[in-house]
Amino acid sequence: MDVITDDAWVVDGIPGQACYRSCRGGSRRNRRVSLRAGTAAGLVRYQPALDRWSRFDPSNSPLPNANTWRLLEDRTGRLWIATPHGVACLEDDRLRWTVYRQDAAALGRDSVLSMCEDRDGGLWFGTDIGVWR
Repeated sequence: MDVITDDAWVVDGIPGQACYRSCRGGSRRNRRVSLRAGTAAGLVRYQPALDRWSRFDPSNSPLPNANTWRLLEDRTGRLWIATPHGVACLEDDRLRWTVYRQDAAALGRDSVLSMCEDRDGGLWFGTDIGVWR
């Protein structure tokens, strides 16, 4: 059963119970498709071809925090994950992670509230004190 509340979904089968954001994605090169969901318990990925769920959290990945507030798939197929403690970038095909934090990147705060990609492929990150590119 799916339940929609203010800004979250509660979905049977997804760890963490609250699904804040989801996106469909996959490699544009090999056309594999997956569903990714940001939850209070980490990033969840469903691969329909394998009928398999995977969960990524700080205990089994470089994800900086289990609360995954926003998801953005860029034009190259990389998944950007906003958390209260930084932004992670996941190259899904290789499970290669890169983490960006306030002290090591051009972020005004670790807590990223929004993300978008402009028409030139530039990424923008919104925090409570401003917007960063």
